[in-house]
Amino acid sequence: MVWQYRLFYLILFLLPTNLARHFILPSSYVSGTLVDYLVPTVYLTDFLIFLLLGLWFSSSSRPKGRGPTAVFLALLLPSVIFSASFVPAAYKWLKFFELSLFSLWIRRHIDLKIHLPSIAKTLSLAVLFQSLLALTQWLNQSSIFGFWFLGEQPYTDATPGIDKITWFDGSLKVPPLGTTPHPNVLGGFLAVTLPLVIRQHLQGLSLKVNFLRTTYYGLLITAGVASLFLTFSLSAWLGFLLIGLPAATLLQTDSLKQKLRAKQLALIKDLPRFSFWQDRLSNPTPGVEEFFTPGVKSVAVKLVAFYAGVLLLFLVFAQNLSFLAPQSSFSRRSQLTQMALSMVKESPLTGVGLNNFTVIMDRYGLIPATTRFLQPVHNVYLLILAETGILGLAGFLYLIFSPFYRAIKSKNYSLPITLYGLLLFLGLFDHYPLTLQPGLLFLFLLSSLI
Repeated sequence: MVWQYRLFYLILFLLPTNLARHFILPSSYVSGTLVDYLVPTVYLTDFLIFLLLGLWFSSSSRPKGRGPTAVFLALLLPSVIFSASFVPAAYKWLKFFELSLFSLWIRRHIDLKIHLPSIAKTLSLAVLFQSLLALTQWLNQSSIFGFWFLGEQPYTDATPGIDKITWFDGSLKVPPLGTTPHPNVLGGFLAVTLPLVIRQHLQGLSLKVNFLRTTYYGLLITAGVASLFLTFSLSAWLGFLLIGLPAATLLQTDSLKQKLRAKQLALIKDLPRFSFWQDRLSNPTPGVEEFFTPGVKSVAVKLVAFYAGVLLLFLVFAQNLSFLAPQSSFSRRSQLTQMALSMVKESPLTGVGLNNFTVIMDRYGLIPATTRFLQPVHNVYLLILAETGILGLAGFLYLIFSPFYRAIKSKNYSLPITLYGLLLFLGLFDHYPLTLQPGLLFLFLLSSLI
């Protein structure tokens, strides 16, 4: 059992890595062009998951699939059987099956009340590692070690087709990737994990001030936020600023929630009493200081100042922020959306085939680009609808919203449920939570922890 937990935490640390063995098959090509999404791949994290599951199966009874994961997998089968290209569809279904088993292990062995501090520490180390690597990549404008270093993509600023942004001085810069396959994936990982790191830091400050610990978290958060900014992932910025950061700093503890709830109930009971209004007229704000402590006030003031600064910087550099909304990006996303909708109209019940979007997208038009553009639609919900139809979408929605039902049923409104919602929010603007290993692994991980 000890080794299972060790493997779990190692998987957490390696979650944003890209090291893998690729098996290129004839089905991996579309009209002579190799498409990454169609290549069967075994990642380092897959290998570790196989080891963990093997230890689990050998030490206990065989787990029985049930609930949302079983329904999801069953509803995906028609989109595999009737797919245009069977091998990519079958590979993707097996990937979902693998992560569903991993999800079952997490549900049975991980208790957030016990393991959350260890999970947060492990992810904080991953954030530190990825941030330091990303900052070094930014300074060098190239990869540092190469693919065999946990899958770091080899690149320079002269690599054909590499994503570039326009910096404030008008120069072209390559956003860092860390060991992820794309800057947006690194941005999403940091946007979801940084709030957990910040919450751990704030909780530590509330218990005891330790200079080394404070310095470590201060440097960690600074490096993480800087790396998040340099990814130039607008959706990750928005998710972190609008959801992650407020949740990490302002979500109340259970004890404070109970205290506030008791006060609210008492207030409702006292409203009809004359003495209540007499007291309020003589002392309009009794008890406010009890809840708005100096610590809460400080956090609120800092948040207001921070967002004011962000708004000011945006206004100052508005004319230089063309990288936020390049016309070509909006045009491509719009075309991909139209293609997806056409696929839905053509095959509404079972879709065009799991993991088959790039296989048949040329039937619905060509997207202008310097190189042949073969990517899924940048919205996981529209992607699952186009590929697996109404059946697959129903199973997917049942799968991803079940954690919210469990949280509401158990009244568990903790930070992890908010971070899970943040990842689902990012899925509105990109496909990596469903198509790339780090995003898909993160999706199943967070849904299982709730």
